[in-house]
Amino acid sequence: MTDLVIDTPRVFLPLLKPARYKGTHGGRGSGKSHFWGELLIETCFCQTTRAVCLREIQKSIKQSIKLLLEDKIKKLGLGYFFEILETEIRGKNGSLIIFQGMQNHTADSIKSLEGFDIALLVEAQNISQRSLDLLRPTIRKEGSEIWAEWNPETEDVPIDLLLRGDKAPADAIVVEANWRDNPFFPSVLMKEMLEDKDRDFDKYMHIWEGNYRRTLDGAVYAKEIRQLYTDKRVTKVLPTPSKLVDTFWDLGKRDYTAIWFAQMNMSEYRIVDFYQNRGFKLEHYAAIVKERGYPLGTIWLPHDADQDRLVGKTIAQATRDLFPNIPVRVIPRMAKKSIGIEAVRRIFPNCYFDDEKTREGLKALGKFRFDVDLDTGSYSANPLHDENSDAADAFAQLALSLQEDVKDVIVAPGTYAATSYQRRH
Repeated sequence: MTDLVIDTPRVFLPLLKPARYKGTHGGRGSGKSHFWGELLIETCFCQTTRAVCLREIQKSIKQSIKLLLEDKIKKLGLGYFFEILETEIRGKNGSLIIFQGMQNHTADSIKSLEGFDIALLVEAQNISQRSLDLLRPTIRKEGSEIWAEWNPETEDVPIDLLLRGDKAPADAIVVEANWRDNPFFPSVLMKEMLEDKDRDFDKYMHIWEGNYRRTLDGAVYAKEIRQLYTDKRVTKVLPTPSKLVDTFWDLGKRDYTAIWFAQMNMSEYRIVDFYQNRGFKLEHYAAIVKERGYPLGTIWLPHDADQDRLVGKTIAQATRDLFPNIPVRVIPRMAKKSIGIEAVRRIFPNCYFDDEKTREGLKALGKFRFDVDLDTGSYSANPLHDENSDAADAFAQLALSLQEDVKDVIVAPGTYAATSYQRRH
C-alpha cells in the first residue's frame, strides 16, 4: 500500500479528528482550500467514501474545485488509484467525488445526497440559509461530516451564524487560519498583501486577515467608515455627565424604527447608543428611550411625523404626550435624499461611536448602499431601500439637525415644518 506523506500546517491539525461539522475561516493565502483538497483525497484513498463538493452557484464544472483535486492527486502520486472523469472523480476502492451547486437543488433532488459521507462547502460565505436548511438533514449517514471553508463577509451570513454564532453545534471543530499560519505562503502573495496593506488597510484586514467586511460593495459611506476605524473612533464612548443626550428617530411601520443616541458638542459628536426594532407601537420605543436612563435632550423626528397620524394624533403629537417635558422637533422634508447623505459625510470625521452599544447601527451604516441599475449593472444615484436604510435615515436626521437652516426652524406642536427643503449655499 502506498504511504502518503502530507505536510499539514499546524493550525489545521485539530481538523484531523472526527466531528460532525468542521470549518476553516480566514483570509487569502492561508492554505484552507489546499488543506481540504488534500484531506478529501486522503480520506477517499484510505477508505471508501462518497463526497460532494458544493457551491451555492455552480454553472459549470470549471467553477468547482475539481482542478484543485486533480492537482492534489498528481502531487500525492495517486494517479494510478483515481480515475478522473469529466464531471466526477472515482477511486478503485469505490470512492466517489462529485461537484454540484446548491441552487440547482430542490427539496426532492437533494435526497440524492442522503447516502454521502462528506459534504464540502466551498466559499461557504455564499451558501444561503435555504441551502443549509436543505443540506444539513440530508447528510445524515452515520458518521457523516459537513466541512466548510470560507472567507468571512459579515457576522450574519448563515455559515457564520451556524459555526461561529452563540449557538454553534457542540460537535463542531472550527479553526481560523490566515496567511501567517501557512508555512508555504508564497513570496508573490506576500508582495500583493503588503501592497493592499499600504493602499487600503480595511480591505487588507478583510482579504488577508479574515476580518468581517465593514462595508459592502457600493456602500454609501464606505470611505467614511474605513476612515472611522483607521482613526480608532470606534471605542468606548461614555456620555459626558454635564451634557444632555439627544435622540434621532426614523419611524417605521413595516420597516424598522431606528433611534440613535448622541451628545452634540461644538466639534465632536459622541454617538453613545443605538436601538432598532419593528412590529411595536410608539409606546415601546418611548419606553426603551426612557429605560436607557440618559438625561434626555431634544427628540428629533423625521418630516412625516407631522403628517402620519396615530389614533387621531400625529406621531409628533403622540411623542410629545409620551415625553411631556422633553423638546420634540421635526426635521423638514429634504428635496433630495442626497442632501442627508452629504450632511452625514460632513460630520463623520467628528463622530465617535461606542463600540458595543452602536455596533448594530454601525453595521447597518456599512451595508447601506446604492441601488444597482439593472440595465447597466452600475450603481445608481439612489440608495437601496432595505433593512439597513432605516438606521441610515435616522443617522441622517442627526446630521441634518446640525445645519443652520434646520436649527432655525421652530416647530410648534401640531404644525408641519416644511413641504420641501434646500440647503442654502
